[in-house]
Amino acid sequence: MKFIKKYWYLLLVFCFFFFGILFLLIFLNKNDSLDYYYYVKDNSLILFDKKSSDKVTLTNELFLDEQQYFYYSFVSFFNDSEKIIYVDRINSDSLFSLNIADVQSLFSDKLDNYLIARDVYKFMLSKNGILFLVDDELYYYDYEKEESMRISDYVVDFAIAKNSNNLYFINEDNNLYKRNLENDDVVKVNSNIDSIINSCDNILYASYIEDYSMYKLYANDNLISDNVYYYYDVSCDNIYFAKYDGVLEEFGKSEFKEIKKFSDAYKNDDGYSVIVLGFDQCIYCQNMLEYLDELSDVKKIKYNYININEISDDELNSFVERNDNISLKSVPILLIIKDGVVVDKLIGFNDDEDDEVISELLSDYGLISDFNNLVDENISTYKYDGKNIKKIANGIVYASDEDNFNHDNYLTFSYEADEIKYYLYDRTNEYYFDLNLSEYSIYSYNYLNNSIVYYDEDDNYYYTRLYDKKFVDETKLGKNLCQIEYNENTIYYINNCSYDNEYKGSFSIFKDNNIKLVSDDVSSILVNGDKVFYIRSLNSKKELYMYKESSSLISDDAYDFISLNNNLFFVSNVYDSSIYDRTLGDLYYINSDKVPVKIDTDIVVDFMVSEVE
Repeated sequence: MKFIKKYWYLLLVFCFFFFGILFLLIFLNKNDSLDYYYYVKDNSLILFDKKSSDKVTLTNELFLDEQQYFYYSFVSFFNDSEKIIYVDRINSDSLFSLNIADVQSLFSDKLDNYLIARDVYKFMLSKNGILFLVDDELYYYDYEKEESMRISDYVVDFAIAKNSNNLYFINEDNNLYKRNLENDDVVKVNSNIDSIINSCDNILYASYIEDYSMYKLYANDNLISDNVYYYYDVSCDNIYFAKYDGVLEEFGKSEFKEIKKFSDAYKNDDGYSVIVLGFDQCIYCQNMLEYLDELSDVKKIKYNYININEISDDELNSFVERNDNISLKSVPILLIIKDGVVVDKLIGFNDDEDDEVISELLSDYGLISDFNNLVDENISTYKYDGKNIKKIANGIVYASDEDNFNHDNYLTFSYEADEIKYYLYDRTNEYYFDLNLSEYSIYSYNYLNNSIVYYDEDDNYYYTRLYDKKFVDETKLGKNLCQIEYNENTIYYINNCSYDNEYKGSFSIFKDNNIKLVSDDVSSILVNGDKVFYIRSLNSKKELYMYKESSSLISDDAYDFISLNNNLFFVSNVYDSSIYDRTLGDLYYINSDKVPVKIDTDIVVDFMVSEVE
């Protein structure tokens, strides 16, 4: 203690030195990829650094054919941001060439590019290399060794978790294999795999359950749940999925049995029996039986068949007399019987008309029920955190990202009596609110404040929100909404939309139960932080505005815009070009002083600008 008191200044210097080094390490190793963007100009792929305004052409052979199919991701970084991967020479079959380069060398006079492979179908980044498919062969390129090796042939799809060396791939027989890229060990993991995805550090895959629209869901070789109906790719830490809560074995293929006596089919567990009358040479009879056989996604029930050419005359006459001299001159005949008496029937079978009639007839007597509807009525959504599975809501949750699962309420839906029913689940009070809205009535839902925008049959749009176990603040927003955006407790929307070469209408803001009209003739709005941008269309002229308490003109010519990492980009001076039959224009971004800065001219507008992954 005396030492510390005497030399406290040395300790202070040491702390400054330690935290200074720590800060430098963090700063020097941070990922600067957010400053890199790319766009298409003519037939070239251009990478630019917004921080320095430097640009470099990655390739001037982006497309080989005039018919262009844009690949979903042209450019990606490795985790260290020192190596960049880009694609080029894309043909009409969406095959491409895969290239690797040193990032810094691209912006210098000494370029260091390397072609990895041509005719690639898909690629993913692993911990130290690149995995890619050529035809049906899977390869691994080690960028430190600068060499490729073939992993396997007959590969349908593959996935690898972030920062992992464990590769999963599916072969043409739907078998799933795992290979460690460091020691080359290959093991068969599962069979009958339907799909596989990487979700950050997790590999999720689903095994299809025959005869049911269900899956077994696995995560990293561990079975998470049976009877899974849908799983969400929204989270790195948790796995969310919707599953059927019942027992699948209660459903199954219908049982068909040929019988010699009517009495053998007079009664089943439900009190009703089904008999098809016909004979083997009757084409229409066989068609009816084939259709009934196709109804395999149903409750188990016995469908009995009687060949009228093989039944005894006494048996046949007795049945006809007991049922008001029912005529057997025209077959096939489908009979519904209860307590030995025909209660309903269908005579003849037309492939184009009677299949739906049969389904409705059997449903009326509770003999058949659509399997999918039965399942959807018993669907619930669950969360798996790596250890425990917890039910979080009845029905299927509307969710596009994990943030949707982290609020007080869930918007869910399920099928009930062939109709979609919507509910709002209050997690705090464990209470379900029936929204009493039809399938096409909900326009949007805001998880931030539990509000709903819905519309009626006259295209009137309304706002309401859930508060203290009841819906409050119902407000009519207007008619014919064509766009809506949220920012905390504020709604930005365009209503009174009409189509005159493009949709446009009145841009309004709804906040604190008040509606404020901002501008007419608005074709698009975009929320960016605490500001909102909008494009106003007047005849052939389009103006870009920024709104924050009031509107200010940014550009008197703006064709389209996009927000990336809170940077706003837009294009102007557009024109139709004969080159690849594309619309071209000038690309701008808006700097911190809200001034447009030109990046380049004649870029391909329908691609515009994208961030480097």
